Amino acid sequence: MPALPAALVLLVLFVGGLLVAASQSGGYVRLLGSPDFRASLALTAWVATTSTAISAVLGLGLALWIHLLGGPRLTVTLLQMPVAIPHLVFVVSVIHLLAPSGLLARVLHIPQASFPVLLNDRWAAGIILVYILKETPFLAVMCLAALVRIERDYDATARTLGATHWQRFRFVTLPLVAPVLAAGSAVVFAYVFPAFEVPLLLGRTWPAMLGVEAQRRFMEGELTTRPEAIAWGLVTALAALLVLAVATPLRKLVFADEETR
Repeated sequence: MPALPAALVLLVLFVGGLLVAASQSGGYVRLLGSPDFRASLALTAWVATTSTAISAVLGLGLALWIHLLGGPRLTVTLLQMPVAIPHLVFVVSVIHLLAPSGLLARVLHIPQASFPVLLNDRWAAGIILVYILKETPFLAVMCLAALVRIERDYDATARTLGATHWQRFRFVTLPLVAPVLAAGSAVVFAYVFPAFEVPLLLGRTWPAMLGVEAQRRFMEGELTTRPEAIAWGLVTALAALLVLAVATPLRKLVFADEETR
């Protein structure tokens, strides 16, 4: 295993960084009881959960449309393109589209005062939209890879046994693609939960998502606020690690069949 030494070094640095940060942080009880923290945690959970759920549904739908219902092959190429585009590009596009003076308001001839607030709003609609646009193609590509294997092996077997289209989808396709979708959704959730740049540009000043609030408190310049800022960051990192820990068994389930061949 040639990659093992490098992996061990990265693991030591990562775990060491967490331990050093934990030793410098404090006031967890006060942090958990803070109204600012509870509001930020609620907003972060809302954005991460909503973005992940909608992206998962749309990604699975696109994959099924392309693979099972004969969607155009050009769509596969179009799906792969957003995966390589940075999030900031989507942020700029959403701002130009949904701002009160943006493209949508001009096309619909809606005055700025009457245009609904879709950016920096209480429901974080702009943030969620950016993550949906970015993560839906990622999940769709993952599901397509699984569907190819299903079509090659299990679906063909079910068809020869006389299973109908709905029976193949309900009892073959969906159960086999579900672990792939769940593992990919866990990765998306773990990425969105501690996110910083998109919530900073499209979110409200208060409440802000956990990653934004931790950065703000750390950069205030007062050393007395550093332990609390580190505590904010640790909570965010531990939540993302917990989601990835749950996703690890799903990954093993996804590749278990391939590894036994």
